[in-house]
This record gives sequence, C-alpha cells and structure tokens, in this order.
Amino acid sequence: MMHGVRSLARTLRLPSPCREITFRSMFSTAHQDQADAVQTEIFRRMSLTQKLELAVAMQQQARDLMDSGLKLSHPQFTATERQR
Repeated sequence: MMHGVRSLARTLRLPSPCREITFRSMFSTAHQDQADAVQTEIFRRMSLTQKLELAVAMQQQARDLMDSGLKLSHPQFTATERQR
C-alpha cells in the first residue's frame, strides 16, 4: 500500500542523494531550497494513487498521534470515548 520515502525514491528512479532526504531536512534552512526542489520533484513524479495513499497515511498518523496524546492525558477514557 504505502511506500516509504526511500522506497518511493527508488521506485521513481531518483538519484541517490534524493533517497537520503530525512525529516530533519525540513528544518534545515541551509538546504531548504534543495530539499524543496527534491520534494517537489518527488510529488510531481507520484501518481494520483500514490498521492492519495500518502494523504490517507498522513491522516491516519495524525489520528494515531491524537489518540496517543489522549491516552496519556486521560488514561481513564476508553477507546470509544477517545474517538468522539
């Protein structure tokens, strides 16, 4: 279903420096332009299906993160109560 960034970079046949982009690079101002260009190229080469899979995976990660936060701050809540 969802490809990892490195797997996707290999699938799209991007040069090896593009495969090494990590989450930290999003916060590096020295390489921001290069990272933006790489990310733009990755998105440009993705099919609509891949983009949709990425969006769905990001939404699920956001929900999981929110659920984890609620578990920590309100351990008395059941799974049903956390979903409300």
